[in-house]
Amino acid sequence: MDAWGGSGLSDLPPGCGSDRRLSDRLLETFLDLLRLDSPSGAEGPVRDYLRARLEAAGLATRTDAAGNLLADLPALSSGQGSP
Repeated sequence: MDAWGGSGLSDLPPGCGSDRRLSDRLLETFLDLLRLDSPSGAEGPVRDYLRARLEAAGLATRTDAAGNLLADLPALSSGQGSP
């Protein structure tokens, strides 16, 4: 039983959507990440995996001086979501 009283990803909490394809993709991504050999301090394989996924989704990525992967998700339209 998960934290919301359900049996797993098929029982996502309210607001997270309940689409089975989304939960399947989330699980597959999580399992892909678990399969990567990336001990603390050597996270390059995780960064490379995420860079490929983000760029495949059309996002530009960059790596900062500390090795952090950064990607920007453009706003949907001007002025929406502004603080």
